[in-house]
Amino acid sequence: MALVQMRTPTGSYSMVDAALVEDYESQGWVETSQLDEFQGTDVVQYNEDGTVTLSDGTVTTLSNPSDGGEPPKAPTGFSYEQGLDEAKALYSFMDPEILEDYAKYWAKYGDSTIAIGMLRRESKAWEKQFGFLRRDDGTLIMSEKDAISNIYSYKSTLAEYDIEDTSMFEKKFEDLIKNGVAPIEFEERLSLVYNEVIDDIPEVSRLFAEQYNIEASNEAIFGALINKDIEDGLLDNQISTLKLQAEGTSRGFSTSFARAQSLRTRGIDRETARGLYEGAGAIISQAASVGRDLSIYELEEAAVGDQMFSDRVNRYLAEFASTQGVTTGAVKKGKQFTGLIEE
Repeated sequence: MALVQMRTPTGSYSMVDAALVEDYESQGWVETSQLDEFQGTDVVQYNEDGTVTLSDGTVTTLSNPSDGGEPPKAPTGFSYEQGLDEAKALYSFMDPEILEDYAKYWAKYGDSTIAIGMLRRESKAWEKQFGFLRRDDGTLIMSEKDAISNIYSYKSTLAEYDIEDTSMFEKKFEDLIKNGVAPIEFEERLSLVYNEVIDDIPEVSRLFAEQYNIEASNEAIFGALINKDIEDGLLDNQISTLKLQAEGTSRGFSTSFARAQSLRTRGIDRETARGLYEGAGAIISQAASVGRDLSIYELEEAAVGDQMFSDRVNRYLAEFASTQGVTTGAVKKGKQFTGLIEE
């Protein structure tokens, strides 16, 4: 990053990114090399000791500037205490260490715009609290104040679900901001999780507690779920997998989270799973009545389109139908099991 020196409207000097010169000029700043008193010279930087630096790096004293006067002196009278007072007035929500760094920059440059810019670029204390706001190109996702406001809203939303200790969520809050998740969207996501997992299918609560070995209270399950998988894809997949697993376990079929996840990634959704497990008991009994051993695994594989298992299920049902005077319909319609159709 190339730096050039500019003089501020208050008379102080500051090094700025060369790419931002036009932005500063629009605010009344002037490149040192373009100052009237340095016209006709090779000066690119004015130093606090009264010397100047030329474009070839030489440091010298200009006794006869083009206008006949002395180079302007850097402003004085800016104190650390003044800077700290200003920091507290403008950025009271920041950590004390950050305010102290701001005060040091303000005392050096006497300008709030420069002070906050230097703070964001060089302060380790700022980096620790707000570093997640900086994009790769150096710009901020949002201001520090807006970020603090969003985090406060996230915490308030969690409190509505009886989650008061949010210390474990700090990294998640940062991720939400980095991914552009507004507080209202966060609230909608939590509502989705709560309604779908806690209220709609109690069995999911039991499965989640079993999967992650935590206390089976609603608050514990809810907090663990949203802390682990709050991002869109992960959140949806976690809920979908648990709901699919619950369709089987709630009907007496033992199936693991890993198995449910495998079925989901291979195309089984909740509606298909419901049809599968609702009809599975009858189909297994019918196969058993003609001496055939049919497992829930085989029915699951048939449901995801495995031709070998689909043919086997159809054959067993045809054998049963031949003993009952009925004809078989398709084992599944699309991915929905339909069982038998009487003549």
